[in-house]
Amino acid sequence: SVKAHRTPQFRGALAKLEMLRLLKNRLYHVHGDPKFVDDLAEIIEQDYLDTLIGLKKLRHENFGDPFMCGTKESALAFQVLRFADIYTSRVENFLRYPVNAHFGPRRRSMPHEIKGRSANLL
Repeated sequence: SVKAHRTPQFRGALAKLEMLRLLKNRLYHVHGDPKFVDDLAEIIEQDYLDTLIGLKKLRHENFGDPFMCGTKESALAFQVLRFADIYTSRVENFLRYPVNAHFGPRRRSMPHEIKGRSANLL
């Protein structure tokens, strides 16, 4: 599934799906021949559905998208967001950094370190 998401076919289909979604939304603001607008809406809707079916075929047949469960994030996605120190869609992204680069979490301030806060508020 992760391999499928990295392919040009998947990314192209995803971009097309977003473009068709935007077209569908803008079609409501088109004024003109109602028959033409309805025919155009039908063509766009069919293309949208065909593209959506094509996207689903690019996913793993048994596991689907590992980061989604229906319309919500999966347990795996939750764990990655919560516990991963580093997450990237492609390992090649690390080539932009020097070999001795250090990746660490952002430092969080403790409550007593925040300036302007009175000691008696704690």
